[in-house]
Order: sequence, then C-alpha cells, then structure tokens
Amino acid sequence: MRQCAAREALSMVLGARNIENRRKSSIELEAEELLGEEIFTEPVKPVHNGKKMTLSSQVVRIEKGRNSFDLWLVVHSVGNGIKLYIPLKKHRQFNKWAEIGKMGSSVVINRQHVQISFEIETGEKKQEGKLVGIDAGINHLMTTSKREFLGNEVSPLISKIKRKHQGSKAYKRAKKELSYYIHKTVKDYFADNNLQLVVTEKLKNLKHNTRQKNKTKELRKTLSNWNYRELLNIIQMRCEENRVSFRSVSPFKTSQKYPNPDCAHTQRENRNNEEFKCLKCGYSEQADYVGSLNILYRFLTGPYGAGFKT
Repeated sequence: MRQCAAREALSMVLGARNIENRRKSSIELEAEELLGEEIFTEPVKPVHNGKKMTLSSQVVRIEKGRNSFDLWLVVHSVGNGIKLYIPLKKHRQFNKWAEIGKMGSSVVINRQHVQISFEIETGEKKQEGKLVGIDAGINHLMTTSKREFLGNEVSPLISKIKRKHQGSKAYKRAKKELSYYIHKTVKDYFADNNLQLVVTEKLKNLKHNTRQKNKTKELRKTLSNWNYRELLNIIQMRCEENRVSFRSVSPFKTSQKYPNPDCAHTQRENRNNEEFKCLKCGYSEQADYVGSLNILYRFLTGPYGAGFKT
C-alpha cells in the first residue's frame, strides 16, 4: 500500500512540473494577451484532492461475483490483516472490452465508481483518411475543420443542469444526460467518417480562468457545468478504438487568428461571439470553424505534423 501511495505521489509531482498545468491569474493572462505569447510557465504545487486513488495488483484483486453482484474488488495490505470487499456491477462497455481485451493489473477507485482498464490490440494507426481539427464549444459540441457542426443540443442540456440544485438527484440525472449525449455524438461521428488524424485543443486553464473580469457570472456558471475534459477523453478513447492518431495543441489565440498564412492577423477583436471577422483583410466566417482550422494547421505546420499527408 505504501508503494502505491509513493507512486501516486511521484506522478503528482511529475504532473505539477508540467507547465501545461499552470493556473494563471487574470493579470498574467492579460499580460500574455498584450505580448502575444506565453510568459508565465512556472510549475504548480502538487495537491491531492482525495477524490481517487490508483492501486496496483500488489494490493488489489478482482474476484467473480457472488449473490447479486458481478464482481468483488478485494483490497488487502490495509493493515493488521484487514481486507476490504467492494461489490461491483458490470456495464455494457465493460462486457464489450472484456470479450476482446485483457484486464489491466491496476484500478482507479473513485468516490462513486471503480475504473478498470483493458489492454486491447487495435493494430497500427491508419495511414489514410481525413485529417480534422476539432473545436469544442458550448453552442456546438464539436466544430470540425470540414465545417461540420455537431452536437447542437448541448447548450439546452447545460441550461437544464443550471436550473437544478447542485447535488440533487435531478442535478445528477441532468449531468448524466449530458454525458450520454457527448458519448453518442462522438461515437456517431467516428462511425460516419473515415479518419486518420484528429487534433484538439489541450484546453488547459479553461475552467480555472473563468474569473477574469470580462467573464460574466452567468458564463462562469455555464462553464462550471460543462466538462471539456470529459469530451476530450471520449474523443481520445474513440481514436484509440478506431486506430486514429490523436494529437492536441495549445489553445492560445486559436479563435482570434485568421487561418490563412498570407494574412494570419491575430487580434481579440477579430471574434465577436459566434462571428469571426478579420479586422485587417475583412475575411468573415463562423468563429468555431475558424478555431478548428487553426487547431489543425497549428499541428500540421509544427514539428510533428510533417508525417501526415495533406
């Protein structure tokens, strides 16, 4: 158990050293906005929020269920010969992966569920297919660089969550409904398209930076009910299942830059809500679509994008 705790502590320290986890104040963000580059890159202090723990096969094992439960998670090495038995229920996705893959040796225990990983042989990544950038948003769940606007019902679902009392059963049902909608939208998109590469934003600091003075209280509340990280995790999971390469890039000014390299003018005033209009050359387009183009081009023109056909 101590070894598991030490490994988790080490991963926290390594994660905190990653400058992408750096939470910036509104003053720092405004300074970077004026200079046009990121300058505050100090690492953060590692903090354990106590919401989950990762345990290896040294201290846990999974047994076949008895009575009405499908599985039992047995946690040993707690101390004084104590063992903890946690009953588990399988779901449809678990059964699917159990048939084609091998269960991993470690588990992640959260407050409300247990996360079990599977090793699945998917084969080599695709060498042909569409190269797309995806911009995640509140009005459109996903906007692609092929000018596709997907998940247009996400905004009403977020509004539904906002109307519920946080922590209530109705609130949890509304959150679950949003999660199901995200899963279905992403699943259908991958089923309908032959993809080779998907590029998204890293979306760092989106939630923590919503206290800027130009953000209204209503918008901050909306963002607090919108889990961008869940969407990215689902997209990445679908990429792995479908042998699609997944990459992410910095979100810095992707919605404020004209994607044509002949102009490439970048200015905050270029974007006005859902509309993008370049104040230098006059080019106008839907703002999320412009963002998706910049996301794709930022990767393809970077040091790792040369290996993909355009």
